[in-house]
Amino acid sequence: MEDALVTRVMVYVRRHLTEPDLTPERIAREHAVSRRRLCTVLARAGISLEQWIIGARLEAACRLLADPRHAGLPVASVAARCGFASPSHFGRRFRAAHGGHTERMARTTRAHHPLKRRCRPRTRAAGPPRARRCRRPGISCAGSVAIG
Repeated sequence: MEDALVTRVMVYVRRHLTEPDLTPERIAREHAVSRRRLCTVLARAGISLEQWIIGARLEAACRLLADPRHAGLPVASVAARCGFASPSHFGRRFRAAHGGHTERMARTTRAHHPLKRRCRPRTRAAGPPRARRCRRPGISCAGSVAIG
């Protein structure tokens, strides 16, 4: 029963990720459970709802910023398209996750890797630093897209 709820919630969240009013209360209401029950079930599955939503939104924003088709899109528009209610909140979360400003990341991703479309946040794993193909600190690009 709990696994089914987790699956339904994740599908629902992905479908409504770009909506700024996506809250735990709304998600719980849509699935006919209390907010506390929702958080408990997700915690047992090892998921922090807030962090998962923010991470998914940041990933979507990173894809938009790296995509040359959206080169002229202002950062505030990227934030709004990805479900952030405030551009300043988006900027703080982006810097915390990626270690740099959105404008700089967009410029350097497009300049260094025009065929790369998906950026991943830096990881804070222990051990020696790994070599990266991209010279920008804190951001690594992955996922080639073939142009044909």
